[in-house]
Amino acid sequence: MVERRYSVIEQIDVGGMAEVWRGKSSSLQGLEKQVAIKRVLPHLAQNQKFLEMFLDEARLSLHLNHANIVQTFDVVQANQSYFIVMEWIDGLNLKKVLTNLNAANEKLSIPEAVFIISEAGKGLSHAHELRSPDGQALNIVHRDVSPPNLLVSKDGEVKLVDFVLAKAASQLSETDPGVVKGKFSYISPEAAHGQALDARADIFSLGLVLWELITGKKVFLGTNDLETVKAVRRCEIPDIREIDRRVDEQLAAIINQALSKDPNGRFQSCEEFSQALIKYLFARGTPVTNFSLALLIKRIVDRSAVSGGNNESASPKMQAESTLEDTDFEALAFNPKQASKSSRKAEVVSTTSQPATETVPKDLENGPPNISKDVPARAIGSQTPATGSSLPQDLQVDSVKKGFIDDGLIAGIGMGLVVGTLIIVYGYFTLI
Repeated sequence: MVERRYSVIEQIDVGGMAEVWRGKSSSLQGLEKQVAIKRVLPHLAQNQKFLEMFLDEARLSLHLNHANIVQTFDVVQANQSYFIVMEWIDGLNLKKVLTNLNAANEKLSIPEAVFIISEAGKGLSHAHELRSPDGQALNIVHRDVSPPNLLVSKDGEVKLVDFVLAKAASQLSETDPGVVKGKFSYISPEAAHGQALDARADIFSLGLVLWELITGKKVFLGTNDLETVKAVRRCEIPDIREIDRRVDEQLAAIINQALSKDPNGRFQSCEEFSQALIKYLFARGTPVTNFSLALLIKRIVDRSAVSGGNNESASPKMQAESTLEDTDFEALAFNPKQASKSSRKAEVVSTTSQPATETVPKDLENGPPNISKDVPARAIGSQTPATGSSLPQDLQVDSVKKGFIDDGLIAGIGMGLVVGTLIIVYGYFTLI
């Protein structure tokens, strides 16, 4: 079996729960694919309750395989840290899409907003209906369906991310160190009351995102977290037609059903919700496809380029922000070690946009993880990284790491043996 290992290219961002690196998966045969490597922050990795839930959810996430879900390829432990190796998505998250459109005084078209949510619903339906090999329902609930966790690639694909950390984070009590608070504007009333959640909680959250994509406004937004939670508990949904006149009665009815305070009044599955949205688009005769979304993303990226690149909407940091909760989650302060090194292995490179000095956690000083032999690993991506930037020494790939020997080292040793043998033979015949 051909083994793979991972190396980092550049740090994308650090949030309250994890930091994300753009990396690559390299096989011993020289095949490389681009991946996103998410590292759980140390204070959470030390929390046994969080860690147990994280590992349980990580095992489940490896079975999620759907076009509308960012795939988890591998879960790795190294140097007492935990890493999630994920599909790399080149695109924007919906939070940045909305920010960009609001700044330009624009809105998504109704068909675009409806199509995005119908696609996301397909991914959620796959997760909700997933069963174990022996046929048992896994009862997966995302619990954090929100604009930062919904991506649109440059090809117009809609992807849902962060199944692994969402539920694990929700299990932390408020008295635990490194407590993470959720995105209160997108939780369901039953979540706000601390009740047990099922798939219908995700349907409510998805309805909130649809509302925001159409109107550009959040349904629930208090002056502070407590006020927001109180608003969610009351669940007083205003008539969306009074806020955005583009919404007709049929679409308003679909949205209101998704946002029913009583879970029994909602769509009972994401498939049902998604089908209702698709039928709405067909009834209107509106041609909207992934190509339409690709043009939307291109327009946003091009606008950023014209403005001189000051708009972060098209930056690598923004593209990976969906896998973080830095603006919507809170945690204990994380003070990583500052490091800067001049010598780097050829296989570890960074883009020229990265500064020479990066903040790197101390527990990564022994290098990034190699894959474990008993966990299959895959990766996707096609971008070619630029060379020239320096990367911290503690993120270099060691020549020998956990039994995996660098190809260059093998070649060097082999060549040395051959040359040495020739010299000995030549000396022997010269003496004769």
